[in-house]
Amino acid sequence: MEQALEAAWNRYQAALSQAGDPGQNLIDFANQHAVDDKLRHDAVLLQMALNAADGPEARAAAFDRMAELVDKIAHSRSTATRADIDEFDRRLSTFEHHRGKDVERDVVCRGTGLGFAFPGGRFRLTGVDLCLRAGEITGVIGENGNGKTTLFRIVVGRLRHAEGRLEYPSLDPRAGEAIDWPAVKRDIAYVPQELPPLYGTMEEILRYTASLHDQVGDENDLALDHIATRLRLTEYLDRRWNQLSGGFKLRFALARALISRPRLLVLDEPLANLDFLSQLTVLRDVSDLARSFRNPIAVLISSQHLHEIEAVADNILFLKRGQVTFNGPIEDVGENARENVFELGTDLAVDDLQERLSIPEVHAITHNGLSYVIRTDRSVTPAAFLARLLEHGVPVEYFRDLTRSVKQLFETELPKVGETV
Repeated sequence: MEQALEAAWNRYQAALSQAGDPGQNLIDFANQHAVDDKLRHDAVLLQMALNAADGPEARAAAFDRMAELVDKIAHSRSTATRADIDEFDRRLSTFEHHRGKDVERDVVCRGTGLGFAFPGGRFRLTGVDLCLRAGEITGVIGENGNGKTTLFRIVVGRLRHAEGRLEYPSLDPRAGEAIDWPAVKRDIAYVPQELPPLYGTMEEILRYTASLHDQVGDENDLALDHIATRLRLTEYLDRRWNQLSGGFKLRFALARALISRPRLLVLDEPLANLDFLSQLTVLRDVSDLARSFRNPIAVLISSQHLHEIEAVADNILFLKRGQVTFNGPIEDVGENARENVFELGTDLAVDDLQERLSIPEVHAITHNGLSYVIRTDRSVTPAAFLARLLEHGVPVEYFRDLTRSVKQLFETELPKVGETV
C-alpha cells in the first residue's frame, strides 16, 4: 500500500467514530483513491444504506460494510492495470483543477424565438428563448394553459415548432439545419404530466430501459442497483404499474428516465402527486444528478410548487398567455422592481388593514383569495414594514417578502381591494 494512501485510510478509519458525516467521508475517500468505478458506486450506495439504517444494529452493520469497502479501495491499485491508473489520475487531476471553480457547461439545447400556434387560434406560444446547459436546472412557471407543456413537447421532439430555431449543440452529431432526431432523442428523457402505463414488473422495465442504452451484464446490474437505491425503490422492484400509488408511479417514471443516462431531462409537473417530503426528496435527487461533476445533466422542469422550484432552479422562465414575461437567472427575479411586494396573512378586516396602512409609501393592497399582497416604495424594507404592522396592532399570521420571489410574477394583475375583477 502506498504511504499516502495508507495515511488516508487511517484518517478515514478514525473518522468513522467521530462526529460528522461518515457516509460523505467514504464517498470523498472513494473519489480520491478508488481506481475502479464500481468501488465509487458502492460508496454512494453505502452512504444511502447508512442514512436509511434504523437502529444501532443496522448502523453497526453499515459501518462494517463501509470499513470493508475502505480496505478494498486502499488495495485497489495493486490489481489495477497501468491504463486504469493513468485514466484515474487524469480524472482526478481534472476534478482537482476545477474544484471550487465555475466550469463552462456544454449547451445541450438552444431555442431562439420558438413558437407554435394551435389551429383555430385557440392558443399561441411565441417568442421563447432557451439555453439549457449541462449542470443547470431551468424552471418553467406560469398558470395552467399558458404554454408550458407545449414548450416541453417542442423541446423533446414531440411537437414541431412553427416559429424560431431549435438546436442541440452537444447532442446532434450533424449540427446542421435538420435535427438528427434519432440521435438527439437518445439523450433526452421526458417525464410527462400524464404518465402512460408501463407493462411488466418495475425491475424488468428498468433493466430493459438500461439495456436499450448499452448497459448490459454487470453494468446493467450496477445501473439498476444505483437508481433503485437512490430513489428508495428497491423493495418495490417486483411490483407492477397497477400496484403502485400515484407517488410511486412518478418515482418509477423518474427512475426509468434517469437509468437511460440522459443529457437532457424534461419533467412536466413531477411534484403534483407527491407528499411534501417526497417532493423534497425528488428535487434533491434531481439537483444532485443535474450537478454531477462527472456526468452533468441539463434539466427543464415545470411545477406549481414555487418555493421548492426556487430552491433548486438556476434559471426561471415565466410564461403568461403564451408569451415570456421573465427569462433569466433566479437571482435576477425582482432585480429591477420598482416596488417592494409583501405577502401578509392576517384575519384583520379589509377596512381595518387599509386604515392602519394608510401611508404614502403603501401603493396598493390586493387579495389573492388567501392572503394580502401589499406593494410599497422600494425604500420600505421588510423589517421596517413588519415593525409597522406590529406597532399598529396588526395580527400577523405570516409575513413574506415576495420582491425577489418568483411568486410575485403571478401577483401583477390582482385587483386592488374593493375593485371588481
